[in-house]
Amino acid sequence: MIRFAMEERSLYCGESMDVLAQFIGVNPETDETLAVNWQSSDDTIISLHGKSRLARGMRAERVGRAMITAELMRGDEMLGRASITLTVTERPAKVTGDAIFIGSGAKHKIPPYFFGIGMNDRCALDDGTPFATPYMYDVVKDCHFKNVRVPGGAMSQHFDYRTGKCSVSSYNGEFQGFTLDDFYDIAEKNGVPAVYALNIFDDDFTPEEIVRQIGELKRHTTQPILVELGNEQYAAAPYFVKKWPTVREYAAATRAYYDAIKAAHPDVQVAVVALGKDMEKRILSNPNCSAFTNEEDWEFTQPGRVRYWNYTLGDEGGYDAVSNHPYTHQSITSYVTMDEFMRDHFIFNQDFYLNLLLIDRNFHGKPQWLSEWGDIQETMFRAKESDEKGRINVSYDMGIAVTCSERVFLALKAGCVDTMSYHALQDSSGFGIATEWVHHKKGDIGYLPKYHAFKKIGEVLAENDTFWDIAAESVETSLEVWPWCAQKITYFVHLPTVSAYGLGSADELRCAAMFNHTNHEMRVKIAGVRLRRTWSYGSENAIVDFMVKSAPSSAYAPSEDEYEHPAIYHEDFAEEILLPPFSMVMADTEGVAECVADGITGRISKLYEYEISHAAVVMAGHRTACIDGRLRTFEHAAELREGELMLPPEMAAAIGVQTDDWISSKTAAGDRTVYQNAHGLAVISEIATSFSEPYRDEDQTPMALAELEEIFKNEL
Repeated sequence: MIRFAMEERSLYCGESMDVLAQFIGVNPETDETLAVNWQSSDDTIISLHGKSRLARGMRAERVGRAMITAELMRGDEMLGRASITLTVTERPAKVTGDAIFIGSGAKHKIPPYFFGIGMNDRCALDDGTPFATPYMYDVVKDCHFKNVRVPGGAMSQHFDYRTGKCSVSSYNGEFQGFTLDDFYDIAEKNGVPAVYALNIFDDDFTPEEIVRQIGELKRHTTQPILVELGNEQYAAAPYFVKKWPTVREYAAATRAYYDAIKAAHPDVQVAVVALGKDMEKRILSNPNCSAFTNEEDWEFTQPGRVRYWNYTLGDEGGYDAVSNHPYTHQSITSYVTMDEFMRDHFIFNQDFYLNLLLIDRNFHGKPQWLSEWGDIQETMFRAKESDEKGRINVSYDMGIAVTCSERVFLALKAGCVDTMSYHALQDSSGFGIATEWVHHKKGDIGYLPKYHAFKKIGEVLAENDTFWDIAAESVETSLEVWPWCAQKITYFVHLPTVSAYGLGSADELRCAAMFNHTNHEMRVKIAGVRLRRTWSYGSENAIVDFMVKSAPSSAYAPSEDEYEHPAIYHEDFAEEILLPPFSMVMADTEGVAECVADGITGRISKLYEYEISHAAVVMAGHRTACIDGRLRTFEHAAELREGELMLPPEMAAAIGVQTDDWISSKTAAGDRTVYQNAHGLAVISEIATSFSEPYRDEDQTPMALAELEEIFKNEL
């Protein structure tokens, strides 16, 4: 009737976590006759926090052992009992780690409208306050945002630009409509373009009407016009399925809209709506989405719609760019400490980068607009009680500001993103970077940790126009499973202890953004340059009172004196600098960075560069092999013997196998996977996502290897 997911767990003193009870045959959320009594055998060792019947926050107060019990009751009758024993120990002394970086030799211009912010209907306040209040102008200006996404996500499906219909929720029984003037005002006054989500859902918004609407947009702005053909149509919601039963109907519609727009307004940039790879993975890895009757019906189901969406739309749609909404989906937060939670976010960031490269391939190199991105704290949204939402809300914390900030630099590194618009400027559900709800009091402006992080990012992007790629020279890296995903399909990514990203002009590297993914200090250097810290954000207490907050609701935002602010440094240049735990650090650079002499950056696509960065690629007849992202030339070439790729001893040794004789690639791989084709190209790797994408697994492996073979022969 009631149980916990584990019987015992260890915590360090001071750590906290959420524990969720599981119920079989009953549902305390809907059955008011049920109660759950939670108890700690010693609340001086483990204290309990929260009031929900389903879960409790638990904090390790001191060293010792305590048993937590949850009794399921109906009146005086106990229907079941669950327990978990928690052992609390002192945290071991932390040791400072080391990381050394080197220039990869690659650099590219930063797109002019790259870093932006999203507006939505929550920016239009229900008390009738004008849409673009003065502080909203200030936020866009302070953060140097270069685009503003309007009119918002779901509401774009119904927004009528002629009347302002559906632009805001009802106020006193009447709709306070906002016109295009309102939506474009904040962008135009800051001199930036708006990324505008067109309503192509309503039947009266035909291609001809959309052309007229774009003519109206031109009256409201002097900036370039960027439009999206809808918002998240990949969902199998009934209204979407009725209009576009499969992706092919949507692709045909985008072609009709695109042709009409381009004929009348060739300067307008048009984006189709892609499915983020993060959401694709979640759906396809869920066993509940896998059943279907026959192949003929498959594309009409949600998993079938998802499976075909990107590559069909990429081939058949009409577009200049592709809109993508990559969110973290925090669907599992129970039995997870803050350190583990932060680590999961950094793992997700690596997957975010890989997914951008996969979308780039699906849409043939067309630029991506991340017109929504951020964090969706699903566990908070699923909670029923307001104070329970407040207890588990982490969206306002410094740690989330740091992990979100890294995604900005990963998007720059990918080189395929033209705009990204964080969702959203203001929101009472944790999305925002600022809020007019502080301590649940209306009208108090609250600038949240993400505001401070984004303000710094905006400043350095305004001062530098070129991204400099920085490679790992000696950085500890682990292989990690993608978090928050059902285990039918397992995804692996590489997580380094530290990541680094360079900024400057076309002629010089001026500064670096560095992210410490660990809960201890990291000592960092970049070969050839001296470093000087100027700013940092983050600490070992990245999320305050993790899962044990006392807050009346998710809208209860901290005031600015209740959270840590960025540290400002006035230091001299040095050979190395220290990064605080779980932090983002900005550092000036002095000198000329050394560059990798035998690297593959710039000679191979970023997708394959990522895939083989911790792998071996060898090919029959070639003395040169790629080992962990570096080119190595050996005395003897690999040979194809009766279908087996044979490696000479020195090549086998380079991939970690000591032998005095020739050895097959499969034997040399050991526990690793070997992807090999008939022409004698082999990839020996623990990670090979692009070689076995789930939505095209029937043909993806040979296609990817064929592409890699051509690259290997022609470029390497």
